[in-house]
Amino acid sequence: MIYLQDELKFYKEKSVNRYYKDGLNLVKNNNISKALSLMEKSLEDISDDTQVLNLMGLCEYVLCNFERAILNWNKSLMFNNDDNRARYYLDALKDEEHKNFIEYYGLAVDYIDSLRYREAMEILFEVNKTNRELIEPYALIARSYYGLKEYELAKEYLEQALIKDRENPRYLQDLNKVNNKLTFNIKNKNINYKMVFSLITLLILVLSLSFHRKYKKDIQALSAEIDKNKSEYTKLQEEFKKEKEKVEKNEVAE
Repeated sequence: MIYLQDELKFYKEKSVNRYYKDGLNLVKNNNISKALSLMEKSLEDISDDTQVLNLMGLCEYVLCNFERAILNWNKSLMFNNDDNRARYYLDALKDEEHKNFIEYYGLAVDYIDSLRYREAMEILFEVNKTNRELIEPYALIARSYYGLKEYELAKEYLEQALIKDRENPRYLQDLNKVNNKLTFNIKNKNINYKMVFSLITLLILVLSLSFHRKYKKDIQALSAEIDKNKSEYTKLQEEFKKEKEKVEKNEVAE
């Protein structure tokens, strides 16, 4: 495998190319896409700069743009075929392990294009285990999670991709889309909670009114029953009083 951090020791900061040094520093600081843009400008000044072409090839490689990487390394060899690091890179890509790896990676891309996200992720997780310097697999895992509507995990992997390529415009755009989805979901959840709360409140109110009405009717019925019983009790009391007085009079007469 080709490892970016190991290869950077072959790139010297001294150069007559005014963009190259800045580009190299950007690569060292995990700003790959910005470095590529800057070095493309540098080729406008010096089109045969093999250092620039080789470094651009490395940047394209870690972004998994393998054809562009090969193109840059072949251009570099056209300008200098002797003692050129590009030869090592091209020979490495011809290795059976690399060929199998690129084919394996391409299968993951095909799965994503076919919306077979779970199968794609199985491959991409294995790719990450063998070469963590590659950046694009993180973004593809994020895209797969996005397709599965698992937005929190999509965000997590996009953030990992952006750690490795801090100003990648596509990754930033994708992260913005994911954040919009997460914000929308949070708002929806809040709306749903409010709706549920409102419905529960309304239900409690309806039940309270219903119970109140039932309770009111029961109280009224009970009150009427009490009044009736009270009236009968008063009547009985009066009858008992009269009967008592009658008995007392009879006792006095005897």
